[in-house]
Amino acid sequence: MREVITWDSYRVEVLREHGLPALTGVKPGKHPTRNGWVVRNFHFAENPFAADVDEASWATSGGAMSLRQIAHDTVMTFRDAIRRVSDPFSYRLLLSVMRGETPSLLDLDDRPAAYDDVGRSTRWGSVLPELETSPR
Repeated sequence: MREVITWDSYRVEVLREHGLPALTGVKPGKHPTRNGWVVRNFHFAENPFAADVDEASWATSGGAMSLRQIAHDTVMTFRDAIRRVSDPFSYRLLLSVMRGETPSLLDLDDRPAAYDDVGRSTRWGSVLPELETSPR
C-alpha cells in the first residue's frame, strides 16, 4: 500500500500503466459500514476461492489470465516494496508459490474451512493487541 499511495492516481485505468492486470466484469458492492466498496466471492462471475488457480479463464485488461498469473504479475510489480518489508525466507516462499513450485492454500483440496472466511474468524484483538478493546 505504501507503494500505491505514491501514485498520482488510484483509478483502475492506472493499473496497466504499472504493469498490473485489472479484472474485468467484477461488480463491487457498497461496503455496509464504511464509505467505500467491497468485493466478495459473489461479485465475480466465478468464485475465485473455488476456482482452479492455473486455469486462464479470468478476463483482464491484459487478456485471459489465470489467478496465479494475475497474482504473479502483481507480486512482480511490487517485488522491491515486498522485499523491503519481508524476511528472505518469506520472500522466496512467496515467489515459489507465484511460480507454481509450492502449493498455495487455494491449491489444496483439504484446506482449513476457516481459510474461506479468515477475516471473520480472526479475533483481531488477540492478533493485534492495540485492537484488544476495540468493538468487534
